[in-house]
Amino acid sequence: MSTFELLTLLTLALYALSWGKLLFTLKQADQSRTFCFNVLAVASVLHAGLLGHVLFAPEGMSLGLSNLSSLMGWWSVLLLLLSSTRQPTFILSLVLTPLAALGLSAMFFWPDQANSYIGYDLASHILTSILAYTILSLAIAQALTWIWLNSQLKSKQFNTLANQLPPLQVMENLFFKMIRVGFAFLSLSILTGFLFLDDMFAQHVVHKTLLSLLAWLMFLGLIIGQNHYGLRGQKAVRIAMGGFIILALGFLGSKLVIERLVS
Repeated sequence: MSTFELLTLLTLALYALSWGKLLFTLKQADQSRTFCFNVLAVASVLHAGLLGHVLFAPEGMSLGLSNLSSLMGWWSVLLLLLSSTRQPTFILSLVLTPLAALGLSAMFFWPDQANSYIGYDLASHILTSILAYTILSLAIAQALTWIWLNSQLKSKQFNTLANQLPPLQVMENLFFKMIRVGFAFLSLSILTGFLFLDDMFAQHVVHKTLLSLLAWLMFLGLIIGQNHYGLRGQKAVRIAMGGFIILALGFLGSKLVIERLVS
C-alpha cells in the first residue's frame, strides 16, 4: 500500500473519530469539544496534503468533479474550524465532517481522468467559484439548523442537541454574515469568469454563467430584503436555498453530466 493510500485511510479514520466522539459527547451532555476540534484539525491538515499531491502540476491544476468534491469538503472543514474559534459553529461539524469524508473518498476511489489539467488563470476563477459555493453551503447548513431549533422551541421539545446550540438570534446573525461573505466571493467569481472566459458558447459554459447570474440576483435580493425590509426567518431561508440549488445545478450539475455521464 502506497503512502498516499495510507494517509487517505488515516484521514478518513480521523474524520470518523472526530464525528463519532462529538456525537458521543452530545449524548452525554458533555460541553468539552477540544478533543474533537484537535482531531478534526489534524485530519484537515492531512487532507490538505493529499489535495496538494493530486491537484497541482506544472501544466496546471486537476479540477475534475472528484477533486472538486474533495476540495469543497476540505474547505468546509477549514472554514468551520476557523469560524468556530470565534463563533459557536462547531456543532455544524456533525454535518460537514461526513461530507468532507465523502469528498475525500470520491477523490480516492473515483479519481478524475489523468492529464485533465486547467491553466492557473482559469483555475483561479474555478477556485473562487468553489469557495463561494462552500461558504454559501455553510450558510445553508446554519439556516437549516436555525429553523430546526426554532421548531424545537415552538413545540417545547428540548433534547441534548437543542440545548447545546447557540441562541436563535446568534444563529440568524451568523447565517446572514455567511450569506454576505459568500455573495462577495460569488461576485468575484462571476467577474473573473468574464475576464478569463473569452467565448462562453465555445467553452460550453453559457448555462453555468446564466444560472450563476440568476443565483447572484437571488442572493442580492435576499441581502437587500434583509437590510431594508427586515426579511428574515423561513422566507429568507427559502430564497437562500433557491439560490444555492440554482448555483449547484449550474456548476456541479453540469460537471457531473459532462465528465461522468456524457464523456
